Amino acid sequence: MAELEAREEELNPLQKKRLYDLYQIEKKNLKDSSLRAKGLSEKIENLKVHVEPLIIKDLGESNSEGDDANRTSKEKIKFSTPELKRLYQQAHDAWNRDENEKALELIEDLIKSDLYQQKAESLDKKRFLNLYFRSAFDLGKLEKCQKAYDTLKGESECSKEAAQTGFLLALLKFAGGKASEGKELLLQQCDPDQSIANRVRRAYWLFRMSEENSSEKQKYYEELSSFPLPGYYMYLAESYRGADFTLPKKAEVSFENFSVSNRNEYRIREAEERIRFGLRKDAVKLLQM
Repeated sequence: MAELEAREEELNPLQKKRLYDLYQIEKKNLKDSSLRAKGLSEKIENLKVHVEPLIIKDLGESNSEGDDANRTSKEKIKFSTPELKRLYQQAHDAWNRDENEKALELIEDLIKSDLYQQKAESLDKKRFLNLYFRSAFDLGKLEKCQKAYDTLKGESECSKEAAQTGFLLALLKFAGGKASEGKELLLQQCDPDQSIANRVRRAYWLFRMSEENSSEKQKYYEELSSFPLPGYYMYLAESYRGADFTLPKKAEVSFENFSVSNRNEYRIREAEERIRFGLRKDAVKLLQM
């Protein structure tokens, strides 16, 4: 910051935006009544005229897509009734404090209540059941985990919540010596997340849960090996097999040509330019639009 301050008159607009951001960050950690805070407020105000076009640009380019995303984000924290929200927060706070027995008791009582049965909508139920599962999982209570998962799956079979709890339950079964049950659960549970990272993780655990020297184990190992970038899970698989883990010297995978729209290309270039001047948060905003 001192270097930017010393050259303030020579700074380009993006460098001034960086200095403006640094002043704001420092000011947040000061008392408003302090001399430094007052001095920073003055500097921020003086810089604002130079950086305002950039700030407006960030907000303007958010357009309706960003507005929709913000609305969706706000909707996700809503509950059907204020009382449901209060009870969820109470249980969640207990879980955050590692008071898992208390959290589990609070959720079980709520799920049995008339309020839950009559007022809770699908999104409410998924939140409560997910927290019920997490509390039971942290306590290692397999039966309660199974009950929470089955109920959650019945509520929304292919939801991300069902997929996540199903994966954790499969690991819990595997850790408890029930590898075949864990594998069966993973194979039966549909998962909306088809990202490479998730598919790699899934292939690794199916590999580990398969019987030794079986064709199934070999199949999942080959699936794991087929992904473009060998990483942590491939290292674990090779370590498990007692083999050395080496990166290929030549890529064996080729990708089809692809293109992006002019609008997206512009955003990528703008984001790269902002990263160059230390404006990482601005770059993230551009890339998330």
